[in-house]
Amino acid sequence: GPILTNNDENSMNIIEYNKKKVGVIKFNSFNTNTASDIKKILIQLKKINIDGLILDIRDNGGGLLTSVIEILDMFIDTGIALKYKDPLQNTIVTNNMNKAGKLYDGPLSILVNSNSASASEVLAGVIQYYKRGIIIGTSNTTFGKGVIQSVIPILNDKIFKLTTASY
Repeated sequence: GPILTNNDENSMNIIEYNKKKVGVIKFNSFNTNTASDIKKILIQLKKINIDGLILDIRDNGGGLLTSVIEILDMFIDTGIALKYKDPLQNTIVTNNMNKAGKLYDGPLSILVNSNSASASEVLAGVIQYYKRGIIIGTSNTTFGKGVIQSVIPILNDKIFKLTTASY
């Protein structure tokens, strides 16, 4: 059964097969609590001594890029997660990993589908780029959003989405 569920967004289960224990972390978005939830789960998993880990981001529509960078830092020692470039191709923002230190370094797989979008695609892409884990898809492609947006409240119930970068 679920070991940790701080909210309905994030949960973790253990699958046992052939005397092997595999943790499965399911998260539906990347919000302000996601990275801290994942960190708590990984600390619990260390006590269980799992043989592998699956991050399930199927149907995850994305969320905060800062949350993704924090999560990537838990799985990758060092490196550049993202570089943004301005219209003149000058690098303006670089998000480096190596702040928190790896919390899990065992076998890792990422589950994606056609509804894995935006920040989910960044997570899967960086994991794949650094050969840190295997991406397993239930479709040929993920959503393919390819843009980073900032949400700006303008009225009580109205927001403005501004595309601030593309990848």
